[in-house]
Amino acid sequence: MAVVKCPRCSEALNCPDDFQGQLTCPVCSAKMTMKPKPKPQRKANLLDDEADAAMQSPRRKPKKSNSAAIAVLFIAIVVVLAICGTVSYVMMQSAERAKKRLDEISKRIAALESSKAKLAQELEECQRIDAKNEAELAAKRKAVIDSVQPVRSSNIDRSTFPGEIAYQAEQRRLPHLQALAIAKMQDDLAKLEVVYADKAVDVGDRKLAILRQITDIELEIFTLIDERQAIENGNGTQAR
Repeated sequence: MAVVKCPRCSEALNCPDDFQGQLTCPVCSAKMTMKPKPKPQRKANLLDDEADAAMQSPRRKPKKSNSAAIAVLFIAIVVVLAICGTVSYVMMQSAERAKKRLDEISKRIAALESSKAKLAQELEECQRIDAKNEAELAAKRKAVIDSVQPVRSSNIDRSTFPGEIAYQAEQRRLPHLQALAIAKMQDDLAKLEVVYADKAVDVGDRKLAILRQITDIELEIFTLIDERQAIENGNGTQAR
């Protein structure tokens, strides 16, 4: 029971602890309004503990959220590292293939340059053969022409003829003999021209074939050089 003093007459009044409402003083008939007393401190402490527990319990959720975020971040890092490793491996393989191809191109260009040099020597040899054939033809022409001696009556030994009639007949044959000599010379010259023309054709065909091979080699070299420059430019772009 709680003891309450009347504010008018100071009479001590007894009432239950949990009474609330109006209380009338039996002495002076004064009325008092009773309010509930506050709960004990222990109960307040319990409420505070419960409030703290309620406040602490939601804080556990961020821990779960942080763990999930860390796991997602770890997976993302692993994926990024895997992608970077794959890209690095691909780039490394590409660089190795490019280097191998550059070595092949260099060796091929060196081989083509060597073949081109040999063909150039063959071409020079063909030109020397041409010059030699022309010199031989000129010398043989001169020899054939020089072999034809003019037929004159002074070259005829008169004593070899039995009489004047035979000698005169031989004199009349001189133009014919001269014509025969000239015809033979022309025939010999024609044969020489045919022989050396065939030689010139053979040498010319060989020179033409050599020039075609040189042209094909130069075209392949230019193509390889363009490919090498493209590979080098590509590697430079990747490096940048």
